[in-house]
Amino acid sequence: GIAIGMMQHGLDFGLAVERYALLTIGDGLVAQIPSLLLSTSAAIMVTRVTSSQDMGGQIIQQMFSAPKVLAIAATILIILGLIPGMPHVAFLGLGSIAAGAAWYIWKRQSQTVEEEGTWAGRGAVSSGGAQRQGTEISADQGGEGQALPAPGETRELGWDDVATVDIVGLEVGYRLIPLVDKSQGGQLLSRIKGVRKKLSQDLGFLMPSVHIRDNLDLMPNVYRITLMGVTIAEAEIHPERELAIDPGQVFGKVEGIAGKDPAFGLEATWIEPDQKDQAQTLGYTVVDASTVVATHLNQILQSHAHELIGHEEAQKWLDQLEKISPKLAEELVPTTITVSILLKVL
Repeated sequence: GIAIGMMQHGLDFGLAVERYALLTIGDGLVAQIPSLLLSTSAAIMVTRVTSSQDMGGQIIQQMFSAPKVLAIAATILIILGLIPGMPHVAFLGLGSIAAGAAWYIWKRQSQTVEEEGTWAGRGAVSSGGAQRQGTEISADQGGEGQALPAPGETRELGWDDVATVDIVGLEVGYRLIPLVDKSQGGQLLSRIKGVRKKLSQDLGFLMPSVHIRDNLDLMPNVYRITLMGVTIAEAEIHPERELAIDPGQVFGKVEGIAGKDPAFGLEATWIEPDQKDQAQTLGYTVVDASTVVATHLNQILQSHAHELIGHEEAQKWLDQLEKISPKLAEELVPTTITVSILLKVL
């Protein structure tokens, strides 16, 4: 380039070096752009983790699910736009768009967290449906209860004033509320219904409903199982992750949050959903958070089944027997034994 400039165009040595050296460097940089794009595409294809989501969806999710990515890109573009000699309009314009998108994503995520925190203190959910019951909080009581009567109004106490105790209860922290909310894709209610159905078929009596309520006194990721109002078990889970359980023989380690399986106490690790295939390849048993809670509840109900059957359940069992074999039911109770003795046998 220097020779051509000096011999053909009559340039002096300094001017030829300045022009043709600049052209040579620019040509080399431009020639590297296709190679850079090709290398980046190949790296994405090679390192992509297999999942049910297509690659385009994964890239969009990784770019726009968190404001941090766009904020970093906006910072770099704005810095480049401030360098003298650079195309200011292009870089500053793109930087402003990226910064605006990052701010919008951050604002939307903040509103979601606030809505979850507000929704967390509004009542209870029954395992038979997704109904929530509002509760009135007295200023004097500072907790759940009935509203105080108006001044001057008096009434006699009755059995309605005695708080009922749930036979089986499940209390969850506010970050676990999406697991029981069908509108947010929660699967826990259907899992608990399946557990009750299976145990009822195996044990021969109807399992009581599981009363689910949120409890702000618990840590956000903690749930508690109660029987007759008494705490039986308590555990911490991570709803946005999946639990990789070590069955006793695995062929490697997976990265994540160390923990234990609440139901059986096995060593386990909370992993990201995109690590599921890798963990299963290494021999781990991988389950989601709803399955962890349902399995733990199943184990608790099985081990305490004798505490859940009472006179009412025994009488309903006799009613079912009367439909199938009326004579046997008539001779059995109260001719042969009483309901109390039958309950002890059961």
